Amino acid sequence: MTVPVGDPNYTPERTLPVGSLAYLASYLIRAKLSAETTGPDTPNLYSADLRVMGDQGVMNTDPLHGPRGFRGRHSFQLRLQDDPLVSDPAQLPDDLTDTPDDIGKYWEIAQLDQWGNVTSVISYIWWGTSWRQLIMGNYGPPGPVPGIEPHTNLIEPQDYPTYPDTTSWVDTSGTTLEPSWVFNLAVPAGIPGDVTELFDFPDVDTAVAPTYGELMTATNRYTAGGLQIWAPSSVEPFIPGPWSMPESAFVSYSGVSQRAAIGSFTIPPQPWPWTPVVWGHLGSGGLTLSANPLMIGVEVLLGDPVKGVQISRGFGNTLGEVNIMSHYSKAQHETDALTPSNRRAMVPANHTNPAQGTVYVNLWNDGVLGVYDFQPKNAQVFMMVVPILTPPDEES
Repeated sequence: MTVPVGDPNYTPERTLPVGSLAYLASYLIRAKLSAETTGPDTPNLYSADLRVMGDQGVMNTDPLHGPRGFRGRHSFQLRLQDDPLVSDPAQLPDDLTDTPDDIGKYWEIAQLDQWGNVTSVISYIWWGTSWRQLIMGNYGPPGPVPGIEPHTNLIEPQDYPTYPDTTSWVDTSGTTLEPSWVFNLAVPAGIPGDVTELFDFPDVDTAVAPTYGELMTATNRYTAGGLQIWAPSSVEPFIPGPWSMPESAFVSYSGVSQRAAIGSFTIPPQPWPWTPVVWGHLGSGGLTLSANPLMIGVEVLLGDPVKGVQISRGFGNTLGEVNIMSHYSKAQHETDALTPSNRRAMVPANHTNPAQGTVYVNLWNDGVLGVYDFQPKNAQVFMMVVPILTPPDEES
């Protein structure tokens, strides 16, 4: 009789009717009875030991076997794939079909722990309309657990009972899987070594020998280990430098104007950013003012004779004198001020435009117009160049 594959209606024939007794074997058995003595109030306990005599007790159970069942349905073949390479379920292809060409294709994806060790391999099998996951093989051995994070902390040895007391201790924290150990080690200090000469330090540039009065300064160069290189440098260029504007640098002026230029002085470039601090005076008898001399004075500008930054002012008096001093604010800009970092009135290092370092002196009327008759007699202005040490990447 031919049985269809997987026919659920097929019932196999039995070799023995239900309820039949099937002979299996005959044995000679020795029975050994025993009794355990007990107390007066407890019944004796009995046991029996049955042993087969002769052979080893082998019996034939073939009569108990049922008939062979119907044939099962054939399953599809599993085919391991390596194209495309997949290391995450999100990378599995999404264009597989419900056909024999695709059903049974599977990709193996390793499961990793936090240390990168493979704990298992899961096979993702295409079942025609969806994926099924099966674990291939057995789980491997556990990975490196726990992940210990050790630290070392040197502590001073104690002075009791005898020195040194090298009793150390461990401070533990963290979780069971990720503990942290801090070893507090009481290590006695050794004998201090000789002090190395400063110029023998590995981060000191010895290409140029230092001279008297120089200081060690940080350069913009670094060692192979990323440490800044130090080199001797003279502080002399950073010392404020004085300049004066003599009478010969002033020019006469006679006329009616609100602003009248009477002189300028160009300070040479400096190797660092700087600002000028200006004092001075226009001497007695050298200036004839209008009917309102208190409105007449002097303004000192930096960088431009008209639009420059005001750095000094002077106010006139009835004696024809004007004393000039540092002054950075104006009536319309009362908050203007100079600070070490606000870059106001700052001249950049090594400037190439001479006007940037030029100081302009003007007669100035706080009113509308002023009548001037100025002669340079006894006129003098003093200028102090003050460094502004901004970092190199901030210099303009």
